[in-house]
Amino acid sequence: MFWSRLNYKYYLTLIIVQALIFTIVLCALFPHLDRNHKQLAFDNHSSYQYVFESNQGTSTNNYLNCTDKIQFSTDASMGQPLYVETFMLLPSVAYDDVAPFVLKNKLSSSEIAITRNVAAKYHLSVGTQVYSKHKVTNTLVEYTVKEILPVCYGLTQNDPKSNHGVIIMGTDESYIQNVAYSFIGFAENDPSAQIANENAGLISINSKRDQNSNLLLQTIISQAIICFLVCAIMVIGCKFHYDCQKSYYSRIAIDGYPIKKLTRAIIVDMMLPGMASLCISLVATCAILSAHNAFFSYHTTMIAVITNLVTLGLCTIIFTIKTKRV
Repeated sequence: MFWSRLNYKYYLTLIIVQALIFTIVLCALFPHLDRNHKQLAFDNHSSYQYVFESNQGTSTNNYLNCTDKIQFSTDASMGQPLYVETFMLLPSVAYDDVAPFVLKNKLSSSEIAITRNVAAKYHLSVGTQVYSKHKVTNTLVEYTVKEILPVCYGLTQNDPKSNHGVIIMGTDESYIQNVAYSFIGFAENDPSAQIANENAGLISINSKRDQNSNLLLQTIISQAIICFLVCAIMVIGCKFHYDCQKSYYSRIAIDGYPIKKLTRAIIVDMMLPGMASLCISLVATCAILSAHNAFFSYHTTMIAVITNLVTLGLCTIIFTIKTKRV
């Protein structure tokens, strides 16, 4: 019988080696890709088209941005810092649907709203306390999470090394009166005329379309890398497997083993290890990322699975044809 030669130790080794390589690749790239997908979804859902920085606040949809970054921590010793972008609401500013976040609750000076990814990363929820060293009074201040906002990794930057999300603070007059800051604003149309009319002193202006283009390009490149690596791993694995089995395939073909049965057997023999290794690696990747509070990219999972199936299918066809030609 065809299957009598199969050695379970050989197949187990092949599957484990491929799964290990897959897991390393996916763990390295999945969090970055998931982050990009969710940031793009947030940007596409938001109404604003321009982000600008100015010396003076405008009348609508802008936040205070301290020059000396406000640091938060999950413990009173400030030993567990939160790597986030922090902005402060302004009392005289009107916020509408163009603002990146529409808060359901009014925030006091000791309350904050955090994005959902910050909550997941640092195990925070509504009612949880975080801490910050007040830059004016130099005292430790306790802040309460009042609201969880949609997933967003940054309003002005999306650097995975330094930014895990966004915190919106309630108005604190002592900050407004005593620290250096600028204003970050959001507009649906080019705000240059409004800023000039209100003498707000424009520092910089960026189009959300330009930011999205860079993010989309990074995502496409990362996904292309995963497709290439998945394809390369499967081709190498299939070639190695075929080289180990080709003498056996050829011998039973010469001995008169029915061609249709031989073809089906080769297809199963080639595809099972490849699919098993990818499935194992996906489960392992999900477990590893969950343990480290990182995110699993379901979009890229589908791309990896499809790439794997296509590569396996092509390899199986090629090696089956080679066997029939013997």
